[in-house]
Amino acid sequence: MINLLAGTFRSSELAIDLGSSVTRVASRCGSLKVQPSHPAGRQAIRGGVVLDPDATVALLSPMIWESRRFGAKRPRALACTPSHVSDDEREAVVECIRRAGASSVTLVPDPVAAAVGAGLDIGSGRTIFIVDIGEAVTDCAVIQRGRVVQSQAVHLGCSHLRRKLRQCARQSAHLEVDDTEAERLLRSLGFQATIAGKTECTGFRKGRVCEQRLARKAMYDAMRPMLGDILSGIKSLFRDLPVPMAIEVIEDGIHLTGGGALLPGVRDHVAAGTKIDVHLVENPLEAVVNGARAMLPYTR
Repeated sequence: MINLLAGTFRSSELAIDLGSSVTRVASRCGSLKVQPSHPAGRQAIRGGVVLDPDATVALLSPMIWESRRFGAKRPRALACTPSHVSDDEREAVVECIRRAGASSVTLVPDPVAAAVGAGLDIGSGRTIFIVDIGEAVTDCAVIQRGRVVQSQAVHLGCSHLRRKLRQCARQSAHLEVDDTEAERLLRSLGFQATIAGKTECTGFRKGRVCEQRLARKAMYDAMRPMLGDILSGIKSLFRDLPVPMAIEVIEDGIHLTGGGALLPGVRDHVAAGTKIDVHLVENPLEAVVNGARAMLPYTR
């Protein structure tokens, strides 16, 4: 649990959101820089954890350098990490960002930054329930007075759903689908309850490009166990809450963020499974980095 004190961030200059799919770096009054988190084909980050330190440094170094003002000293950074990462994993993040050019690094939990980026009042004392459906992990967290007081990580995200769709295409139609086509299918199907009909899919069969109509129900059925596991994680965290906090969540609802929050039908799926109102935060893809940037000082 990390307590957020406003004074901690007064000397920070850059906000960093390390994602499995893309990494975002922003200054308080500058532009937002976005890069895939796999420089030269090497996966640098997975689920907020550094997989390859050298690749992470290679990813961040130009982003940090380009964000510096002319003649400025090495910037200080405020970086976001999932609520479930270990102390060693946090230290690895800090070390990589320092090697990439930051003079010092302060860490803040992803859900807290997402709540700030969504415009939620984290200092009000009300209980805030955040669900961040990311590329590799679904991070569920409960926030009170600027602190993550309880959390639950489900190690499933959009990459796992895409993998299931690729397996479904292979098994049902002997069609090899690349990740780009699987992403298109995922964004088309999502968590929607209406699963009748078929969807056009382009892939390879015996080395030749083919188009095949795949049954939407078969694809949904392939993903359904994972969708159930994500929902189980959300419900498990809610069941563990003290009654006063649970009542506030019921009154204020669950807030969805992350790339998975934009899947069709995800809000209805979570609402139906929890019997609680679910709100999609504004700009869920950038809520974390926008919240981290909001914690930085105004600079001139």
